[in-house]
Amino acid sequence: AAFLTATFCAVTTDAAEIRIDPSRKAALGIVLEGKIEPGDFDKLRTFIFDGEGALEIYLASPGGDLAEAMKIGRLVRELKLGTVAPDKLSGELREKLVARHNLRDSKANYMCASACFFVLVAGIHRQSDFLHEPILGIHKPYLSKAELRALSSDKAIAVADQTRAIVESYLREMGVPAKYADQMFSVPKDEVRWISSNEFETDFAGFIPELRDWVDARCDGRSDAEKRAWEVLKNKTRAQQSPEERAMSDALMKKYEEQVKCEIELQSELGLRAYHDAKGRY
Repeated sequence: AAFLTATFCAVTTDAAEIRIDPSRKAALGIVLEGKIEPGDFDKLRTFIFDGEGALEIYLASPGGDLAEAMKIGRLVRELKLGTVAPDKLSGELREKLVARHNLRDSKANYMCASACFFVLVAGIHRQSDFLHEPILGIHKPYLSKAELRALSSDKAIAVADQTRAIVESYLREMGVPAKYADQMFSVPKDEVRWISSNEFETDFAGFIPELRDWVDARCDGRSDAEKRAWEVLKNKTRAQQSPEERAMSDALMKKYEEQVKCEIELQSELGLRAYHDAKGRY
């Protein structure tokens, strides 16, 4: 197990930097940018507990050390942080988002792939930056050629089996559908399988399943009839709606805005409480 912990790895570039997110400073936002390396868990923990805490972490990383990413992920879950992935945008809008988060190397880091995926799924609330389509990718965890050459064939098989068992256990812990472990191990180490917008919306976006009903009970003031009406109206443009439907749509949109405000406040309360509860342990 110690050997595995030391040698899980993925695509790498520069070392990770951890800093205040200038776009979310008032909301205690953090940016993690670059390669995830051993020691980054301690760096993040120190950054959070030597400061005022954190509520959200923006992830711009092509990967790195998987064991370290899982340690970071468990800290993210313990502190009930929200996680944010870069959006699949281009041109001027992408450049605005890069500047908004003050990314140092957007060419290498404007994504959340490989080991970064394990941090993203740990958030109690997951989203893409512009609520569009995230650049979120997975592939098979692997050892370097030098590390593999040092193993016997039996040891290589044991390491592969143990790697999969650890990954599957972590993803279950984070409430990730089992199909993503299967998909991950089917993608060669030098390729990336990108999560689609529909997959993200269905399996990751918003509050984790364990909290969704609890949050809805506190924040969603719509009746069942209003929910059914919204499912119909949201697929119509204003021009396609009748005057009565437009009035209903406006009323439901106001309720939606109140719901979003409530959810943001609730997420902040959960994060601040978790921070204060954990501070004494760290």
